[in-house]
Amino acid sequence: MKKLLVLFASAALVLSTAAVSLAAVTVGGEYKYDMYQDESVTGVNDQSYPKHELLYKISGNVSDTVFANAEFLFKHGSSGAKDFETSQKWTSEVDAFYATAKYSWGTGKMGYYEYKYTPDRQELKSGHKHVFPKTDATFEVNVPVGEGFTVDGVVAPYKSDSSDDGAYALAVNYKAENWGAKVTYADFAYDTFGDLTAFDVYYMLNEDMKLFVAAVDYSENDKNTKLITDSKKGTTQYQNNGIDGIDPVLGFVWDKIGGLKLKASVEYAINKRFDGVTTSTDPTKNEYTEYVLKAEYTLTNNISVTAYHFIKGDSCTQDKLRLKFVF
Repeated sequence: MKKLLVLFASAALVLSTAAVSLAAVTVGGEYKYDMYQDESVTGVNDQSYPKHELLYKISGNVSDTVFANAEFLFKHGSSGAKDFETSQKWTSEVDAFYATAKYSWGTGKMGYYEYKYTPDRQELKSGHKHVFPKTDATFEVNVPVGEGFTVDGVVAPYKSDSSDDGAYALAVNYKAENWGAKVTYADFAYDTFGDLTAFDVYYMLNEDMKLFVAAVDYSENDKNTKLITDSKKGTTQYQNNGIDGIDPVLGFVWDKIGGLKLKASVEYAINKRFDGVTTSTDPTKNEYTEYVLKAEYTLTNNISVTAYHFIKGDSCTQDKLRLKFVF
């Protein structure tokens, strides 16, 4: 925690310097509203509940080569109907902060943030493990190694909830005129959390339409892998997520629909969740097909509205509304 506070103070100082120097400072945020509808569990009066979040972002160029960003999150709600009824309180936290610097050899980045394995995904989490977890300090480099190729290196020197000291990730990225790809390997340095491989490939049909496939193979999702760190979640990750082996997700994004400031996307998981499983004591863990629909409309240059519809389980859905703004 001390390391976290020191890094946060450093990021705040960097952003203050950016503001004082009258560089291009941007202040904005996002209001998030989630509504869960779950009709699969019997014997409970209400399985529908809301969740609110308010995210503030401050970012700016400290110099021609250094960029800094800080994000602060305010939350109201919980992970379930019963919790929401008993704990309707606002909480706040530092959600992320980082600084990036450009060098002759590439780009360096440091801070408290999530590194994305599948950057083309919109919302659906392939393998339920789409990012390298936040730690007290994450170090990242991005180095060009040839025409169209770059290599990412990520190191997390401090322990977190889902990684141990010295966890790391390596990724190779390629970008051509109308397609690109990313392949990643991550080692979380925990025997109980295993390792991960991922790939993300996209193809531009035209300047407004994109197809992509993202896939994660997270070793802890295997049916026979024991989850010994949290007995409350079951004996294996498979029992929690219903995923075994590589988990491909197909996606399609269409921007500027009909010449309007309207953008839509769909994501579809090829593997069924809890394939062949029927658990009478927990109907939420029955077989289902997971997908998400998303539509975003830009009202002005500074305001946009986004709506999501998720299939989260058998007779279980989640709807989200997002209002993004820039001052």
